[in-house]
Amino acid sequence: MRKISLVLFLALAVTFVFGGYERVAAEEVSIMAANVTGDIPLDPAHAVWKSAPVSSVSLNCQIITAPKNTNCATNLVVVSAVTNGKEIGIRMAWSDQSKDELNIQHEQYRDAAAIEFAVKPVKPGDEPAYTMGNAGDMVNIWHWKSEWQKDGDRRVDMEDVYPGMSVDWYVDEQPDGKISYHDRQGKNLGSFDPAAYSNNIFSKIDLRNSPVEDLSAEGFGSLTTQASQDVNGYGTWDKSGWQVVFIRALTDKDVNDVQFNGAKFPIAFAVWDGSNNERDGLKSISEWNYLEIKK
Repeated sequence: MRKISLVLFLALAVTFVFGGYERVAAEEVSIMAANVTGDIPLDPAHAVWKSAPVSSVSLNCQIITAPKNTNCATNLVVVSAVTNGKEIGIRMAWSDQSKDELNIQHEQYRDAAAIEFAVKPVKPGDEPAYTMGNAGDMVNIWHWKSEWQKDGDRRVDMEDVYPGMSVDWYVDEQPDGKISYHDRQGKNLGSFDPAAYSNNIFSKIDLRNSPVEDLSAEGFGSLTTQASQDVNGYGTWDKSGWQVVFIRALTDKDVNDVQFNGAKFPIAFAVWDGSNNERDGLKSISEWNYLEIKK
């Protein structure tokens, strides 16, 4: 009986089982930021990134809260980090056989990636929940979205996907016929386009500084777009998958942001594969790892 119990205990130590899905217990990874001179390049193929040390981080399906993902597409992300003494740059690379950049048609989802940090300085073992933090323990999330990058300076919309479509407009919307439907501004904007009227960053493209959204959270259901968008980013895709670079100042004045003024920082990752119908909680995630910066 003791032998059987020991075998069972060891098996559980290797994997956690949730609803029939085996969650691999990943070892904590230390990601060393290499010191570089000059500007940190946004181009993921730049020589700076080719010479930076790499770390492999395991991802698991997000099965802690609904919607749970028991069939996630990504189980590994390769990470590099560099700093020039003023900024921090982080590069994520993962395998993805399809390039999904649109989020317009029914059941069409885009590829995306995110990096999460604890906002308050913490000791190992005292980190907030890696699942978007918890009350009183805020996390800062950098969320790169492929369709935001494709949008550029003009949001890709229904007319781009269905070029032959015809569009009516609402009474008193005051269309001028010179610009596309989704750009029209009228006195009834609040009623007919509440997202744009309320300055939702998804609808107001001029609020975006880059393809990366700068967010805060203190637990499930609390994800909030920050007033100050401080992260830059850029991604490229080829047959091997996506490579995405995130860049931000080591420190800034936003109290909702992580401040890289120490040596070690909890860091976690997430990836969404659009062709696998991944969105919202349907994603691959890592637990906490550590980013190390030597100045």
